Amino acid sequence: MTDDTEINDAVSKNETPSGESHDNTEAADGDDASLLVRGEPDQKLHERNIDFLTREIFAFRRLKSYEPNAELRFLDNGEPTVELGNVSLYGDDGALTHTQRQLDKYWSKPDRVTISPPDGQGLDGYSKPYLQNILKKILEEDISVYHKQQTVRAGHVVVFGVGLGAHLFPLLEKTQCQNILLVEPNMEFIYHSTFVFDWEKFYKTASAQNCNVHLFTMNDSAGMVRSVRHMLVSHNVMTVDGAVMYEHYKNKFFDSAKDKLRVDLNSFFMALGYTEDEFFMTSHTYMNYMKYDHANLFLPCETPIRDIPVFIVGGGPSKDAHFDVLRANQDKAIIMSCGSALSTLLDEGIVPDFHFQLERGTDWYGVVKRMTDGYDVSNTCLVASSTVDPRLRELFGDTVYFYRPALSPYKMFGQPSKAVLLGCDPQVGNAAFAFADLLNFENIYLFGMDLGSRDPALHHSRNSAPMRGEFKHHNLTTELPATLGGIAYTTDHLLLVRDNIENMILAHKKPHNVFNCSDGIVIKGTVPKIPRKLSLPPLRQPKQTYIDKLKSGFLHQSKEDFTQIWTDLDLRARVDRIRNTFQEIFDQCPDLVEDDLFLKLHKEVSKENTDIEATPIVLFKGNVHMMMMAAWYYITHVQEQDREKLYPWIRDEFMLQFDKMIADMNALLDELEAWLEHGVYPLDEEDSRPDSAA
Repeated sequence: MTDDTEINDAVSKNETPSGESHDNTEAADGDDASLLVRGEPDQKLHERNIDFLTREIFAFRRLKSYEPNAELRFLDNGEPTVELGNVSLYGDDGALTHTQRQLDKYWSKPDRVTISPPDGQGLDGYSKPYLQNILKKILEEDISVYHKQQTVRAGHVVVFGVGLGAHLFPLLEKTQCQNILLVEPNMEFIYHSTFVFDWEKFYKTASAQNCNVHLFTMNDSAGMVRSVRHMLVSHNVMTVDGAVMYEHYKNKFFDSAKDKLRVDLNSFFMALGYTEDEFFMTSHTYMNYMKYDHANLFLPCETPIRDIPVFIVGGGPSKDAHFDVLRANQDKAIIMSCGSALSTLLDEGIVPDFHFQLERGTDWYGVVKRMTDGYDVSNTCLVASSTVDPRLRELFGDTVYFYRPALSPYKMFGQPSKAVLLGCDPQVGNAAFAFADLLNFENIYLFGMDLGSRDPALHHSRNSAPMRGEFKHHNLTTELPATLGGIAYTTDHLLLVRDNIENMILAHKKPHNVFNCSDGIVIKGTVPKIPRKLSLPPLRQPKQTYIDKLKSGFLHQSKEDFTQIWTDLDLRARVDRIRNTFQEIFDQCPDLVEDDLFLKLHKEVSKENTDIEATPIVLFKGNVHMMMMAAWYYITHVQEQDREKLYPWIRDEFMLQFDKMIADMNALLDELEAWLEHGVYPLDEEDSRPDSAA
């Protein structure tokens, strides 16, 4: 096998050939009259637009009563512009003249997302051979691979600034994109555009092109990045490379959003999921249910729990100063421990009522066993993802499982069950918070949920497993305000943990109190509270009475129930049908770009939510995305005459690797059936050491 670095260097050394532009099509001229209204505002168009936009986009309902500060004006040449005081959006020109000149300049040197050339790093046993074989073909055929895209066609267009909209039809026509995201921070421009731009026509034109339109307003770069990233992932991540980024006017948030987006998009290969992981998570779920006569599954609670508060205890260092407070109040609150926090609580004589585990890695069994050795946790209820090591259940008194919404077990075994724990990712602290939030606790107290640290070297509680090096951890390098003043250090990953907690607090339907007794980064929506001043009143009933009532509300699923679900799933037959569908799609698309192969594949792998026959595709979705992202990159970075040489290899190698996935899945199913019949225990032997707990 050729070395990854050697292959990558060989195919990436070329630049755009001298005298040739990587954009080899003419700018779309368009009919000015079809772009914007001239002469005077069109009141009837405005009314139609308002009706359409407020019907289609909930956030735009305010347009019906919107009072603009700026003025829509028409110049002597009949072209519209927007003026606020003495400042005109389009300078001395009207919108049409200004925009055409802007488009001409843009396409002479377009701003497009270019991901790093896929080189095999971070890929698994299916995606990596697929990529390597394609690269070997490129070397054998002496095909030049250029840094810049060699086609103007784009999967995605991100427009920063809508203005009056004169650039939208030309961008749609020229790129033939399947996803166009319109970011407009100024509602003034949206309002004035309704007098001159036909929004309904634009949406219908896009729809006829199989293009999704997303129009939203926001005025912060972080929000822009989150929204754009989500839309790109949801609407065909395969064609992210080459995404067009078009800036219509200057805004202080646009540049930082574009820079952050470029960084984020280059990490997509590491965040799409692996078929090997999905296989193991599916097998763990199977064993967690089939090893015992029943399993308890989480269900949310509609009735607020007012009579008893809950303490969520994370692994952050600030809780080291508060063990006395936790100990003094442990009979007055339900205590929930998150991952590595269990050992420090037990060492301090505090036995949690619920303990949370999220990761599927088998190394967690040894870690948790070491944490509980010598302690009585028979009254502790394990709350865990269905994907965890099946042996964990034997270490605790009771177990309640939940489904993680993004993983294959939920899609295949959990729907339409309410046992999905929405908001439980990416770390175990999110799972504990989501559990308390969805059970409707009125008073939630956070301890050790620092999501960082005041001391970057002290990333977790002292004497915890992470501080002993039993877990990987992220270096704390980002400075943010701390809960009780001053500075705390965190990471981008922990900021995602924070964002998800904040979103849950914001979305909670009924009033509840979230007291932050931690001293890490600020979590919006929480009330900072100094722990030493905390003194809870005695409970009206013994704490165990409340715990028993909670447990009684969970779903009891028998082994027979699960056996029926598994039988109905019929994985082997359904996966064979999916395989045949993929082959048919390739056969229908001799030109992979012009025949929209990538869009058709995206639609197929997105069916697991709507078509029960396609549900098992969730096992393979990540690998399909990674392989086809690599294919898209290389066929759009070579010249047109060379693409045809790659098409058969892209198709044949894809089907070869997919057949290997199917063979490995069938072998795993054989193993599970043997385990069920003979007690042979098929556990993952790889060391998949998880990230540390929040």
